[in-house]
Amino acid sequence: MGYGAGARVAKSAYVVFVLPVAVTVPAAALVMAGLLDGGAEGSAALVAFSGLPEEHPASEPLVVSAVADPAFDCGDVYITVFGQDGEPVVQESYFGQCFAVQNLEIPVGEEFSVMLDEGTYRVSISVLDAAKSGSASADAVVAVG
Repeated sequence: MGYGAGARVAKSAYVVFVLPVAVTVPAAALVMAGLLDGGAEGSAALVAFSGLPEEHPASEPLVVSAVADPAFDCGDVYITVFGQDGEPVVQESYFGQCFAVQNLEIPVGEEFSVMLDEGTYRVSISVLDAAKSGSASADAVVAVG
C-alpha cells in the first residue's frame, strides 16, 4: 500500500513539475522564432533617399530626405551622418512621423540639413514603425568637396 501511494506522488510530481517545463520550453521557442521571423519580414520594407547626391559642394548644407515603403504608416525616423572614421558626426531623431498614407517624404514637416567639411561621409536613415515590429534602413556615401 505504501508502494502504490509513492508511485502516485511521483506521477503527480511529474505532471506538476516536469510536464509544464517540457511543454513550455518548446512553445516559447516557437513564439520567439515567430517574433524573429516577423522582424525579418518587417525589415524587408524599404526606405530610399530622395535626391541625395553622390557628390556635394562643401559651401552648401547637405539636405537629407527619404521615402518609405507603404508597409509603414507611422513611425520614428533616425538620420545619422558618419565621418571617415566611422564615428557619428550628427544624428537627428524624428518621433511619431506619419508619412506612408499620404506618400510624404521624411522627415515630415521638418528638414534635416547639415554643413559638412570636405571629406567622404556615410549617411544612414532608419525607420522604426509605430508598433516597433518592423524597421527599414538605407545607407549612402556622399563625397563633400
